[in-house]
Amino acid sequence: MRLFRKKPSPDHPFWKWFRENSSELHRTQDYETIVRQFGTHAQNVLVEMLTGDGVRKSTLVITPDGQFQALTEAYQWYESAPNVADWDFVLFRQRLPRGSGLTFNAVEFDPWDCKVLITGKSKWRHMPVVTYAIDVYLPIPTQSSAFLNAAGVLALDHALGEELHMFRLAKATFYSAQNLNPNVMSMQEFVDFLEEHPGHGIWNEPRFRR
Repeated sequence: MRLFRKKPSPDHPFWKWFRENSSELHRTQDYETIVRQFGTHAQNVLVEMLTGDGVRKSTLVITPDGQFQALTEAYQWYESAPNVADWDFVLFRQRLPRGSGLTFNAVEFDPWDCKVLITGKSKWRHMPVVTYAIDVYLPIPTQSSAFLNAAGVLALDHALGEELHMFRLAKATFYSAQNLNPNVMSMQEFVDFLEEHPGHGIWNEPRFRR
């Protein structure tokens, strides 16, 4: 793990480079260059790009990649992001609309087609937040445990949104839907359930919204 070269701020070299090249990056959708440049400055935080179409704005997602220890750094990068034409910046991987689809290692599936079984719940030690343990059944053929775990985390990030995933799930175990438990609920029903039983998340404050 390397130390920050410089604390994220509006005058950070990465943001200076981004401002100078933002129009060209939007036009070319050069995600690889953005990731390479960002990676020389960030410690634990990742950036991901939601592709624009040359007309609408492109979106740069600043994500702690599910790591609680990276939350402060992620927020610093988000808060210091410049206001530039053609680009929006968001903190956390965002919920995708139904039908968007994901591709993981050449396997395509819709995270909204996952099924969920709640297997337990607990509370955070120092905050009134209820978290849940769940089994998740992915709409893909049987795969290795490593594959199901990686694809499942990606599915939860994009069905729940990364913030909800991090703060409201204590544990998730992943299975292929070929081994479906008959008592499951749909992903939409699970999202509705979480939103009907809100938790007081650390980041549920206006200052963490852009």
